Amino acid sequence: LIGYTSHADMENAIEAEEGKLKLDDRSAEIKATVQKLAKSFDLFRQKQMELDGRIEVKDKKELRDSLQEIVNMLDRFLAQDYNIKIKAGEDLAENKDFQSWRGKVQQPFHWWAEFYDIIKEGGFDAIIGNPPYLETSKVKYFPKGFESQGTIQGYFVEQSKKLLSEKGGMSMILPLSLVSSQRMKAVQKVIETGKSAWYSNFSWRPAKLFDDVNLALTIFVSQASGKNEVFTTGYLKFTTSTREKLIPTLGYVSAPSHRKAFWVPKLQNVLETVIFNKVIKQKLSVGNIWGGRTNAVYYRRTGGLYWKVFTNFQPKFFTNGTTNVSSTQESEFVKKEYDSTIVVALLSSDVFWWWYTITSNMRDLTKSDLQGFKTNPDVFDDKKLLVLGREYLNDLEANSSLKTRVQQQTGTVQTQSFVIHKSKSIIDKIDAVLARHYGFTAEELDFIQSYDIKFRMSNSEADEN
Repeated sequence: LIGYTSHADMENAIEAEEGKLKLDDRSAEIKATVQKLAKSFDLFRQKQMELDGRIEVKDKKELRDSLQEIVNMLDRFLAQDYNIKIKAGEDLAENKDFQSWRGKVQQPFHWWAEFYDIIKEGGFDAIIGNPPYLETSKVKYFPKGFESQGTIQGYFVEQSKKLLSEKGGMSMILPLSLVSSQRMKAVQKVIETGKSAWYSNFSWRPAKLFDDVNLALTIFVSQASGKNEVFTTGYLKFTTSTREKLIPTLGYVSAPSHRKAFWVPKLQNVLETVIFNKVIKQKLSVGNIWGGRTNAVYYRRTGGLYWKVFTNFQPKFFTNGTTNVSSTQESEFVKKEYDSTIVVALLSSDVFWWWYTITSNMRDLTKSDLQGFKTNPDVFDDKKLLVLGREYLNDLEANSSLKTRVQQQTGTVQTQSFVIHKSKSIIDKIDAVLARHYGFTAEELDFIQSYDIKFRMSNSEADEN
């Protein structure tokens, strides 16, 4: 990530300063040295081919020496771009600041020098990768010149774009946050602009794409096409026994290429696309419902693998026998013109669960996950929905129990746990009422009510804990 990808990259990064050689003079010197290195590489390869791979030790040493010469020269310039002070003609081995910087960034890598013949011809035809899933806060260096923020994997995508030829393509395996996180919007732009892009999205439960990676993942493919077109899969759940069939049976549908939202909808078929368009065109966003002073709606920002629990009462929580509030609990206050019971019914519906699945990271429940969900304002005048909301809340509490855990630091913690799947018949009725407001057909309603039902109704981890 740190190093020059091209001659132009180097020239743009370095500014001539007082007491240094002019950039034009130094740039020409570096370019000549790199060209000399490229000829050494060509000669080395020629000897490999003509001598059946038998290479003299001196040939390897000459090549290594030539490469080290240019690397030292480029490192000197790059360090100054990172505000490391180097005097003209100074021996870098004697400069402690330089040596510390060089070690901290784990040796700069200059693609322009290492792959001069490829970069000279326009770049690589294909780049594939599985970059480290790291926050920038977890590394000791900060690469310059990148638009994406917060993740090392985002930098890898941007760097790959610099190294690709005009007609090149790339593919990488990244966390699902690629298609569901605000800070990955810049990375999506790199993948999609002037490209045909495909996103395939894989769950982490009940089985994982890779046994040792406990994350939901997205594999993207981006191919230069001169177009801005995006294709996506649904959020694919699978078992260990069916994992090998995943890739051969992938199916994609078209997704919006010009999006105001930061997420790429995880859609699995044309019917779902129609449902998506009906929801997205509704006039009222849930974010506009919040802002009151009373009538709270409570939810947990973590937990709940296949269900999310919403209530208009404070869930019970005790620490060592004393009434308390869970650190994972959130609440929003509903404006006085909206009924909190109807809000709970709306957010407890399969419609919202479907929406949450196609737009979120499927691990947390954030304010933005709620705010973007849209509905028809007439929902809040529907007395049948109000009755069903009350019925659902009563059933939810009746089926709940206190779960006790003993934690080393906190002590005995008791949490009200909800067995939501026992209320599925009421949720189905709520969806049937909402279907009229969204304009769903019978087929679309059936899709919503059956969405993820195989996993939601049969898995012991399905409920909020």
